[in-house]
Amino acid sequence: MAFALALVLAAVLASPSPAPSPTPTPTAHPASARPKLLSTGPQFFAIGAAITPHVRSEFAPGSTTGLTSFEGWHTGVSTLLGRFQVMSFTDYRSFSFDHQGSVPVATVGGRGYATVAPFRVHDDEVESGGGVRVAPNLFAGLAFSKRQETSGYPALTGLAYVVLLAPDPRANVMPYGWFTYQPNTGGLYALPDGSQTALTYGGTRYRFGLLFREPGTRAFLDVGFAGENLYDRTNAPMRVTDEMLTVGLGFHF
Repeated sequence: MAFALALVLAAVLASPSPAPSPTPTPTAHPASARPKLLSTGPQFFAIGAAITPHVRSEFAPGSTTGLTSFEGWHTGVSTLLGRFQVMSFTDYRSFSFDHQGSVPVATVGGRGYATVAPFRVHDDEVESGGGVRVAPNLFAGLAFSKRQETSGYPALTGLAYVVLLAPDPRANVMPYGWFTYQPNTGGLYALPDGSQTALTYGGTRYRFGLLFREPGTRAFLDVGFAGENLYDRTNAPMRVTDEMLTVGLGFHF
């Protein structure tokens, strides 16, 4: 019996100790797994025309119907730093109307009225900006705008606050829109004596609409309403407004 116990004890002492488990090596994350600065999400693009745009300014004191019009816009939602949702947009509008020479024109600075020969006024407007998400499909931020017309007045430029509604790419009928408030937009106007004076406005600018998806495609019909309302801040002859129904064809990508 003692001899058997001695054999068992010798076998146990002769067994090698199990090797310790190796320390796990940290797994290196590939560079592609790091959040990108900006990841592009759903994008929308549309071009179209305005239906009977109406304009009111010193060159059209009554509501004048525009002769030609073209408009387009682009918007999209992206992810910033892998965390923040942001929406960007660009809105372009172009239209023309006739100034009737028989109608006196209010002058810059409210210095009276002048007679101006008949001519066609052409207006180009562009606004671009974006914002961060503050609620589902709702964003708030800043935009830059420029308005230039062939009237001899300077281009009106300025920053604006903007609220945006993003279209939902999963829906067949998608509301969308943006509204901007411009506290100060304007430029320098050259007076007949060679000096310059500020010509500035405050106001609002907007576009709202519905996108109707064509089933089985990335195309949609865009039906909307757009316009602006500029009021005097410094030396503006009179309030400027325009408004238009818009119809266009767009794509989602």
